[in-house]
Amino acid sequence: IDLNPWIQPRIKSVPGGLMSSAAIQWVIIGGESGNENGLWKYRDCDTGWMTRIVADCERAMCPVFVKQMGTAIAKRNMFKSRHGTDIAEFPPQLQIQQFPIDYETFG
Repeated sequence: IDLNPWIQPRIKSVPGGLMSSAAIQWVIIGGESGNENGLWKYRDCDTGWMTRIVADCERAMCPVFVKQMGTAIAKRNMFKSRHGTDIAEFPPQLQIQQFPIDYETFG
């Protein structure tokens, strides 16, 4: 499997499924955080891409953790959390924060 299309930062969708290898044990996704200008600008995120990644992970029985919606989505939807980190504000299909069974090995 070529993981390059999914390595951060990912701003475009890739045709085909994400999960085609048992080597992937955990997927963490989220929109970019940042500022309006300066060095740390943010880019928009398509929740459709995030939803497809979650679906791919579910089909492959791979845990997925949605970290945040990102600054662009948070601003557009007037979230309380500046970077869209409050899971209660996520779309229902993205309110998922799973850990691998042996998640301590990742820390």
